Amino acid sequence: MPETVALILAAGKGTRMRTDRPKMLHEVCGVPMLEWVVQTAREAGATRVVVVVGHQKEVIKKHFRSLGVEWVDQDQQLGTGHAVMVAREALRGITGDVLVLYGDKPLIKAKTLADLLASHRAQRAAATVLTAHLADPFGYGRILKARDGRIRAIVEEVDASPSQKRIRETNSGIYAFELKALFAALEQVKPDNKKGEHYLTDVIGVLYKRGKKVIGSDMSDFAQTLGVNSQQELAQVSRLARADILKQLMDAGVTVIDPESTFVERGVKVGAGTVLYPFCYLDKGTEIGVDCRIGPFVHLRSGSRVPNGAQLRAKAIA
Repeated sequence: MPETVALILAAGKGTRMRTDRPKMLHEVCGVPMLEWVVQTAREAGATRVVVVVGHQKEVIKKHFRSLGVEWVDQDQQLGTGHAVMVAREALRGITGDVLVLYGDKPLIKAKTLADLLASHRAQRAAATVLTAHLADPFGYGRILKARDGRIRAIVEEVDASPSQKRIRETNSGIYAFELKALFAALEQVKPDNKKGEHYLTDVIGVLYKRGKKVIGSDMSDFAQTLGVNSQQELAQVSRLARADILKQLMDAGVTVIDPESTFVERGVKVGAGTVLYPFCYLDKGTEIGVDCRIGPFVHLRSGSRVPNGAQLRAKAIA
């Protein structure tokens, strides 16, 4: 099996978050965004994880020092293509494939990445793009295809022509690349776009012109690739992540009276037959036994242990 490296781009300033806190430290269901992506990459089969950091890099490295990743500094943020290029030395000697991911896209699932890699390898592609068909593709890069169905280019919204903007197949920003082909193509990428940046998407056009195979791996659940660039988007992504956590608990036999008013962080364990009432909040690291009754209005902090059959309710005020 070829070696798989996950390259996670996490160097952005996160200006739209309107806070001094590094964006990668913002939590989704109790877990920092970057940690979500690192864990998922490993579950998908990545044997090495390399993270490109820039803004407040020392704060980020210190916070995640136990995460077991390799760090690469991008001192100047000159685009996604540049972010990948600065990782070249760290990836020297790798002969397999690289998954390019983003630290602010925590909802991506391991199965989606594993399927992307499987398609990439089965087709012996130089690059495979995770794509989706959207009813409203505004803001996303559009997929341009050749007559044989292969991808010939990706054009960003800001650079797209009126006819290209009508294309509904979009780029998620997540890729699998054959490593040697990726860096050879990056050498040809020039910042000749409206932003003056080195776009990673331009690699696709370079590979196509060189006769390399570039394919798409279509996905139905585009919400997995939602990014976080503002507090509103953080709330949206957190809501989706929480719904998924609750679904897994319900599938395992936990009763959730009202999922929209029940808050469970990632990594909480709840036994079958337990009932979670509205407005309870369970911090990560909480463990609850079977046949319990939790809430309403109960907050269990990290490390809480609830024995089988326990009933916890907030104190009523007469």
